[in-house]
Amino acid sequence: MTARAQARVLKSNQFLRAADISRLAAGTVKNPSGALNRWKQKRQTFAIEMKGIDYYPIYALSAEDGYKPYAEMSDILEVLHTKTSWGLAFWFDSSNGYLGRRAPRELMKSDRQAVLAAAKNEAMGIQHG
Repeated sequence: MTARAQARVLKSNQFLRAADISRLAAGTVKNPSGALNRWKQKRQTFAIEMKGIDYYPIYALSAEDGYKPYAEMSDILEVLHTKTSWGLAFWFDSSNGYLGRRAPRELMKSDRQAVLAAAKNEAMGIQHG
């Protein structure tokens, strides 16, 4: 089941190698591959690893800002700090009831505050009342 979920995430075309993002960001970021690694270390983005290659979520990066991480991304990752990289990928790619059944990745460009709120609800877990 995990292998199928990983394949679904990779087939979504939402994760790119650093070299692919470097081509997109050409001229806007010095050393995009190094920048991606620094951003990952600072938890401004994340990467999933497959066969020794890191793949970065394109939905975490602002095309309008030269493919730099959205400012809210570090807050979202902080809230979801207990998830593995693959756990994050699955969460961003899954239908979310707090987002009207849309996947969080679908709203990163338009409503990052809603994604952050959904992340906070995810981190709180099931609440009984």
